Amino acid sequence: MNFKIGKIMKNIKKVVLASLLLITSLSAYDKFGDLTEYSLVGIEMGYGQVSSEITDASVSPIKYKETDKSLLHLGVKLGAENQHYRVLLSGRYAKDTGSTFDYLMNYEIEIDYLFNVSSYANIFLGAHTGISYMKFNIKGEPFSRTTSSGYYGGNFGVNFHATRTMDIELGTRISLMDVSNIKNNVKYKFNDTVSGYCSIIFKYQMD
Repeated sequence: MNFKIGKIMKNIKKVVLASLLLITSLSAYDKFGDLTEYSLVGIEMGYGQVSSEITDASVSPIKYKETDKSLLHLGVKLGAENQHYRVLLSGRYAKDTGSTFDYLMNYEIEIDYLFNVSSYANIFLGAHTGISYMKFNIKGEPFSRTTSSGYYGGNFGVNFHATRTMDIELGTRISLMDVSNIKNNVKYKFNDTVSGYCSIIFKYQMD
């Protein structure tokens, strides 16, 4: 039963992600313009989960289970935006609440389309891609595991214009990856991450 629920949740995540990427692609038919209005510097805090599978080939029959680890992360982002588009480069450090991960680092590029719904806020919808580095351990194992993987995904949220030069951003990020680590016949595979976050972004007029 838990296996079926896990598969259903994976399919839902894929449908949501595909929808986000499709809408972003359609929005890109607008004229891109010149990204010279504002430069951006921001800090980010967030909470989410990483989904994984553990397969143990050292026993018969093979044991398989799905796991979700809760993550807290901190990050910084740099970028630029104009009236309708935003580009961000970011780096994030995550730690899980159960101390399974020694570290989980993400380096990412994000492109967003901005819907200016009012003078007080805009809605953003975008896509991102990056690379993730992980060092983690499994309960009962006397060693750590390391791996790295590319990933891609979608993001959406709201920017509240707190002042003329500062936005408060609330967003959700869904990322898909396909990376495995095998030691002593135990395979640990990462599937996706989902997180919500809050950012404070400072905007500077560009010449």
